[in-house]
Order: sequence, then structure tokens, then C-alpha cells
Amino acid sequence: MSTTRHLKIAIASFAVVGLGLFGSIFLGYLGPTAESTEKTRLSRPFTEISATEIQAIRPGDEKRFLVGGYVLGLFRPTEEIWNDLRILDDHVYSSEITTYFEEVDLFVYWRHTPHCGIVASHTSKGEDKYTKTWLGGYHDMAHSSSFDYAGRSIKSYDFALRGLSGPSSNLISPDFEIRKDGAIRIPHTFDPPVGF
Repeated sequence: MSTTRHLKIAIASFAVVGLGLFGSIFLGYLGPTAESTEKTRLSRPFTEISATEIQAIRPGDEKRFLVGGYVLGLFRPTEEIWNDLRILDDHVYSSEITTYFEEVDLFVYWRHTPHCGIVASHTSKGEDKYTKTWLGGYHDMAHSSSFDYAGRSIKSYDFALRGLSGPSSNLISPDFEIRKDGAIRIPHTFDPPVGF
């Protein structure tokens, strides 16, 4: 009798554990996928980049987000990059830095070049072996425009990436709100970040 009772308890325990595992797997399939989360993000009248996503950007790294159909770049500088930006002060069309936001320790800018709207490519310092003094940043190879990590347009041939075009505006930041929790919210009411 006691063996039968223990057997029934064991079977009931296995059944409860099995149902629990099955339920958790089933509920996992009902949760939002990364694709559906991204579609929800794009269907709102704003894009919100969470504090978790922002904190995950390591010094020297960037992350891109699609915001209202345009590419937004977030870049976290290192001390070396700040030193390189000081070197570049004399080699850019405008030395003013308007894209850095200390509250989140990030450069925030549209990755589209103002003169033609192409999404500028990223090349790190030392990654390009053809340029004498490339200190890292972005470039539009079609028009030979180069931008430093502050988004400033480079005017000196020796500091540009493989060539130089005429003057270009700097990359620009959208109007956005830094939320209390450290998230960034960008309303989709901005002018297109191209053609300035």
C-alpha cells in the first residue's frame, strides 16, 4: 500500500513538472518576437531606445537604430577618441561639437550625409591602411566626404579617408528627449536629415 502511494505521488510530481515545462515553452511562443517588437517600435509616433540598449553600448562602439525610416547612430567615446577629436579641431570645417550628450555619454546623430543622404560607412582608427592619419569616423565613398566621431566634416586631405570633396555640413542630431530612466525618445515629427 505504501509503495503504491509513493508511486502515485512520484507520477503526480512528474506530471506537474512536465506540465510546467510544457506551459513555459508554450507561453514563450506566445511572447513577442524581436521582429514584432521592432515593428511595434516603428509603428509608434516616436522611437524609444531603452536605457538597457543604451547602457549596452561599450566605449569605442556604436549602435544604429532605424528611426522613422532613417538611420540614427549612437557612439560612446573613449578618452583616446576625445584626444583624437582635439587633434582634428584644426582639420574640420566647423570645430564646434553639437552632437555629444553628457547625460548619456553618447554622440547621437543621423548617419545620413547632409549633402546627399547616403548612410555614411564606419571605419575605425587603424582599420584603413591607405590613409596617412585616419583617426576613425564615417565616410561617404561615393563623394569622398569624411566625418570624425563627433560628426564634423573633415577638410584636411591628410586626415580624410581616401580623398576629399568640397565643404559639407556636419552630421546632425535629431531633437530627442532623455527620459528619467535613461531611455532616449525621438518623436517622428523631424525634418528629413538630408539635403541641408
